[in-house]
Amino acid sequence: MNARFFCGASSSDAGRVVSISGLVLAAAAAVVSHDSVAAGDIMPVARYASEYVITDEPGATSTIRAANAADDRDLTAALDRADQAAAAGNVGGAGLVELSGHHGPPVAHGNSCDPCHACSGRGCRKCRDAKGWLNRIFCNVEPQVVGQVDTLLLWQGAIPSRSLYVNDTKPFATVLDADQGQTPISAGSRYTLQLNLDCTYAFEGSYFRVYGFEGEQSTPHSDGGYEMNNLAGLNYSDIDWARLETSGNIQSAEFNWRRKTSTPITWLAGFRWVEWNEGMQIVDRYQAKGGLAFDRINTQTGNDMYGGQVGADVMLWNRGQDVKVNGVGKGGIFYNQAYSRTKVPTEFIPIGGDAVADQTAFFGEVGANASVKLTHWLSWRLGYSVYWLSGVATAVDQLDRVGQAPPLERPRINTNGSVLLHGATTGLEARW
Repeated sequence: MNARFFCGASSSDAGRVVSISGLVLAAAAAVVSHDSVAAGDIMPVARYASEYVITDEPGATSTIRAANAADDRDLTAALDRADQAAAAGNVGGAGLVELSGHHGPPVAHGNSCDPCHACSGRGCRKCRDAKGWLNRIFCNVEPQVVGQVDTLLLWQGAIPSRSLYVNDTKPFATVLDADQGQTPISAGSRYTLQLNLDCTYAFEGSYFRVYGFEGEQSTPHSDGGYEMNNLAGLNYSDIDWARLETSGNIQSAEFNWRRKTSTPITWLAGFRWVEWNEGMQIVDRYQAKGGLAFDRINTQTGNDMYGGQVGADVMLWNRGQDVKVNGVGKGGIFYNQAYSRTKVPTEFIPIGGDAVADQTAFFGEVGANASVKLTHWLSWRLGYSVYWLSGVATAVDQLDRVGQAPPLERPRINTNGSVLLHGATTGLEARW
């Protein structure tokens, strides 16, 4: 039996259209000889999530049987109509034509060349040699480009607990803790561009940036009622009040290679860069001999992370209508260039300094997104994303690593911290 796989068709070649609607899981097609294959036989080619029609061209010498196996009743009815048309002598050839929501390969019809290389070069050499280099790379797939612009509304969660100030008298209960510096919602933007190379492979680039993770917490006023709890080696007492201020920002760029499968899963693999910077400032007031005085402790940390990542984009809901839901998960082990910078002005020996470390860290992302089609080329997106960093330097973890400034003592850095960011996302997706 001699068969050739097709990757697309032109509606202008259609003499008659037999519609198969609401079928979104599997598609099969083959061009077969009337002499070698009996009526009603089906030869599978590949499975794609889309909606297609069968076109029949009178007078041709071969026929294509195409079907989606998500609904047996519609499949049987469509094949029955094709058989009846063939028996009446009205059908000889057919092509596969996309209606909407195409995520599979678009193809040439009749004897034209297969731009997706599904025929593996058989019978296509003459046509393929006439195509340009870029034509061979970019299949005539639709959509060719997908662009997304999202607004990210993130919170910083799981801030570690660390007692900063306690009561000056027993039982020395904590009156100010690092986890009280919870940040309000912070907004940023994410930009994503996906280039579909052919029916299976795509290239994706994405960048996002969120600034303004700023938190603040103060103690009530109490004349000399508070005491430091070993802040950078200090334990001053007789403190009237204290205030904690925190800040943070994150930005990331990634480039991924995407590969679709015959299942709802699209595999991802690529390179990512992540930067997380964090700051903490602690200020308190006390009574000095000359009047009021202040202590200030300022700590800044930064993490530049580079590495490969793998993941998956899974279609969770798709009935072939206007609403789709997908889930994304990806992560990897990264090389982390971390630094810390602490300054503690005192009247005696200066405290603080800079420290650096090179080590491995982890960055992961999970999320779910729903898209609602507004027009044939535009959709509205709504989702929720979670970002997790581990093996990073955070500001609160440096308070126990600060000593007297060099050359008296070498600064140290703690890179065993973690950061959790999560929140809602919303934006638009354009396809062309």
